[in-house]
Amino acid sequence: MPSGCLIHLDRLATQHVLDNIRAQISRQRPQIVRELKDCFRGDVDSASLSKMLDCLHMDDAEDLLRKDLPSRLRADCGGESTEALAPYASGLKRGLQRLARCDDRQLLDTLQTHLAQPAANVEQLAEEDRLRLALVHSTLWGKTRPGDGDLSAVDAFVREQRPLYRDLQEVAAWRHERIVPASGITFPEQTGPLELHASYTREQILLALGLGSLEKPITQQEGVRHVPERRVDVLFVTLEKSEQEFSPTTMYEDYALNERRFHWQSQSGTSPASETGQRYIHHEQLGYTPMLFIRRAKRDATGLSEPFTFCGPVRYQRHEGSKPMSIVWELEYELPARLLHLARRTVL
Repeated sequence: MPSGCLIHLDRLATQHVLDNIRAQISRQRPQIVRELKDCFRGDVDSASLSKMLDCLHMDDAEDLLRKDLPSRLRADCGGESTEALAPYASGLKRGLQRLARCDDRQLLDTLQTHLAQPAANVEQLAEEDRLRLALVHSTLWGKTRPGDGDLSAVDAFVREQRPLYRDLQEVAAWRHERIVPASGITFPEQTGPLELHASYTREQILLALGLGSLEKPITQQEGVRHVPERRVDVLFVTLEKSEQEFSPTTMYEDYALNERRFHWQSQSGTSPASETGQRYIHHEQLGYTPMLFIRRAKRDATGLSEPFTFCGPVRYQRHEGSKPMSIVWELEYELPARLLHLARRTVL
């Protein structure tokens, strides 16, 4: 429809449209299974993710993945059993939703290439590919993971469980067709394979920094992480802070001033004279690189933890105050318009 045009619906038509929308939103799992059975009578194994979406008149794979794994829906329609997935289903359901949002093309490419090789051995992968594969799996599973929870164990489980193997292939392919490339820029010495302006969970970021492992992830709740081995200070910023999720001492004022300037407050105990404060002020002389990651809120409307968008290196400009310090950072790369709008709108 050309820009400026308007559709006017009478009262009955409006009500009909709204009723259809409500019906689509409120569809529960049993109803979805019934509809899939009607669509794929006698041939449920042909029900690929894309065909399921067509059958259910859904545009976004996440709408289906919020209900369950495609393989478990097929199983309830008479398809291959997924009993072995039951202990992991809750975590995998959220994990596949995160995979359907992935905006790092290299991560998707690595996963798809690996899955396309039936006899692939993770132990024989290049170190960078192993790390990328670990970053993918770190978002796929909940707290319960197969075996020891390491890369070899989860990869072996995926290959043994063909329905899950198919789920990963199809969700990755669906996302790959729709992904908008981020930037292609990485900082290997500081943040490994993380791509500028792509989004990652906190666990993925810490793994990329060499902290923790897939089977023993590091727990990090604070908004900063000092990584002396990489000469990096990581700044985790949540723009919209609620009183339910943040204490009064952590309701920091963090926002974009423009596409190249970001106002950030340190932790409440940091003063300009402290070791940490001095490192922030003199990071260039000390050989440190502060790296900025931002997200809108702690959780999105569906209840998933929001990932952080990697905004790249920042450079100290000035500061005022103490405990906390209010620092203005200069970004090496401009914020994309979507992030600038979000960060500015939040402070307003």
